[in-house]
Amino acid sequence: MLERGPARRYGAAAELIPDGATVEADNTIAPRLTARTHVVIVDTVPRGAAWVLLRVDDRTFPFATTEDQAARVALLLAHGYTEVRRQDGTVLLHRTTRIPIPDMRVLGPDSTPVREAVPEDVGANLLLR
Repeated sequence: MLERGPARRYGAAAELIPDGATVEADNTIAPRLTARTHVVIVDTVPRGAAWVLLRVDDRTFPFATTEDQAARVALLLAHGYTEVRRQDGTVLLHRTTRIPIPDMRVLGPDSTPVREAVPEDVGANLLLR
C-alpha cells in the first residue's frame, strides 16, 4: 500500500530502527512501530530512549510550537544523540553516548506521570475535567 500524507515521510526513517528497540516517536508514526519496538510518545519530557523519531516542520502534540520540537532535537544532539536521518521535515536520532539529559524521566513502575499542558489551539482535554 502506498502511504500518503505525514505517514509517508516516516517510512524510510522508521525502517532504520531495529526490532526490539526503545523509541520515542511522534504520535503520527508511533502506532506503526508498536508491533516491533517499545514505543513511548515523544512529549515535552526527555525519556532517554535509544531512538527518537520526530517531525520538526509541522507541530505535533503535545508540543506548543515547531520551535519547541526543534529545541528538543537540539537538546538531544547536545546530550549523546547522533542524527541518523533528516528528510522531509522528519528527524531520526540515535543515542550513542549516555550523557545525562536535563529533566529526563525514565518510565517505569515507580515513575510519576507528567501532566502535559495542552496547547490552546488543540481543544479541550477531556481527562482534566
